[in-house]
Amino acid sequence: MRAVVAGETTIAVGHSSNPFVVGADTADLLLLEWQAEMHLVPRAAVALTAEPGIDPFRPLFRVDWTPSRATRVVHAFGPSNFWSAAFERGALFAAAQGLGIAERAVEIATAYARERQQFGKPIGSYQAIKHALATVQVKDRLRPPRRLCRCRALLRRRPAVPDPRLACQAGGTRPLPT
Repeated sequence: MRAVVAGETTIAVGHSSNPFVVGADTADLLLLEWQAEMHLVPRAAVALTAEPGIDPFRPLFRVDWTPSRATRVVHAFGPSNFWSAAFERGALFAAAQGLGIAERAVEIATAYARERQQFGKPIGSYQAIKHALATVQVKDRLRPPRRLCRCRALLRRRPAVPDPRLACQAGGTRPLPT
């Protein structure tokens, strides 16, 4: 663990809810789930198959491996809420990342509207552009505090089973009916 904390060793995480592991090819160790058990497996002990993905900077791999007592870190009867808590936090962090991306997109669009000239005037001076940017900015400024409250409440709740609707709740959208 000292090597991990020092940044000398990297770990890729694989969960049974997703058949692919991001960055498994560059990780020294893989933290993998098997029947609610947690296994820490060296990359040399697994077979990796590259899978096509949308983002070329996040390579995906299918990991074939055999669980053993030697690689088991946490027994199935151990802290079963570890995976659900990690799953929830991942969903919340992904939602937070989406909020940051949206905020930056609004900043870039506003700056572009001030720079871009059409008919001798910045396009941001036209009423349609002003209204569109103002609407987005108001929504962007009002939603994060509500989302932050939802995130805090969800992190305190810690359910035993991962809830896939969490990303929707943290993102401010309505989840699909169950």
